[in-house]
Amino acid sequence: MGLLVVAIGYLGWVLFLRGDEEPAVAISGPDGATVVVPGGQPLRYEGPLPAGLDATRFVAAVVGTDETDVVFNNAFGETGTAYRYWAPVVSLRTGIDGLTIDQLQGIAKGEVTNWSMVGGIGGAITFAVAGPAEDVALQQTFGAGTVTFATYEDLRAAMTMGAGMMAIVPISEVRPGQYAPPVGGVDIVRESGDPTAWPLVERLSVEGKTKRGKETATALAEQLVAKPPVATTIVATGDVLMSRCSLTKIRATGDWAAAVRGPMAEYLAAADLALTSLDASIQDIGAPVGCVSGTNLTSPAEVIEALTVAGIDEAT
Repeated sequence: MGLLVVAIGYLGWVLFLRGDEEPAVAISGPDGATVVVPGGQPLRYEGPLPAGLDATRFVAAVVGTDETDVVFNNAFGETGTAYRYWAPVVSLRTGIDGLTIDQLQGIAKGEVTNWSMVGGIGGAITFAVAGPAEDVALQQTFGAGTVTFATYEDLRAAMTMGAGMMAIVPISEVRPGQYAPPVGGVDIVRESGDPTAWPLVERLSVEGKTKRGKETATALAEQLVAKPPVATTIVATGDVLMSRCSLTKIRATGDWAAAVRGPMAEYLAAADLALTSLDASIQDIGAPVGCVSGTNLTSPAEVIEALTVAGIDEAT
């Protein structure tokens, strides 16, 4: 009887302890995946909290008072998890095709002051920094900047044609109206070259300090890995005429797609979106005219094969 009472008492004590434990919680990341964190309290952190994490599951640690669970550090470099890709953007009409990393750094440091010094059209260079404070701090690791903008929108508004301005911005902030030059022969914006050789990668380290932090640090870092951006290629052609004399030559080949076969069709078909202007009336009502003068631009329905082989998606 005594043993039974002891056993029941021990079981109650175990159940009490288990019921008193904080339940595990899941932290959502930027890609929708979750990381399970032991205990129900938010993680105490130091450093810049990476964008995309569920901020309700973190609380900034008071250094010297709180016990820090995880420490986030980010910087441009070669070590750590690739977190964000950045790119230089310049005003239109600078006349440059690309930059080396040394030229980029020279502009940011104020050592290169004119676009003619890097193969461009003569004109003064203004290196600008922009965005939230944590972004500005990263940009200023290259150079202090001669002008600062509170937002990327303000930067874009000032980066008018001929302004001679350059800035380094996250890939997500690159817009039409700016030119993002390749760096070191790699064009990260247009998906050309080896992305692993791209020098402007913000890397993140997540260091666990407590037992909870160490149990989640690796999973958090893996969840925040950024993949190289994927470019969307759009190609637009001028007028396409497959009538009159052009039509006569096409018919003579016996191949309705003869005019575009080869490298031209391969180039057009490789684009994500291929657009053209069809300067003809494709119809099967009457016989198209041959190689004669005039303004008759009718074509037989068979010429559509050329548009198909070329991968044309839309035609006006």
